[in-house]
Amino acid sequence: MAIYTIIFDYRGGTYIRQVTAESEQSAFIAWSNVLKAGVVQGLGPKRLARLVKEVAENFADLNSPVPLTGLTNVWCASLSRSVSGLVHIVKTDVTL
Repeated sequence: MAIYTIIFDYRGGTYIRQVTAESEQSAFIAWSNVLKAGVVQGLGPKRLARLVKEVAENFADLNSPVPLTGLTNVWCASLSRSVSGLVHIVKTDVTL
């Protein structure tokens, strides 16, 4: 298990949260499951539900985190269908 820092750029705001997970993929899914409606400006209950569903259903296709060239333990994923946003995943700590 490791700590991952998730940086979510959405509608001009940047929202940061940390999750504990086995991999960057499971961190991305865990992050989507712990988001709360109203914490991210413009992300209400309906849009949040679509985001969670999009991450879970399309994970292997368009939402899979991609490693950033030249960096270690840093990935990026985009949300495009229901929620237009960019997600950065950084493996922050591996000592759990």
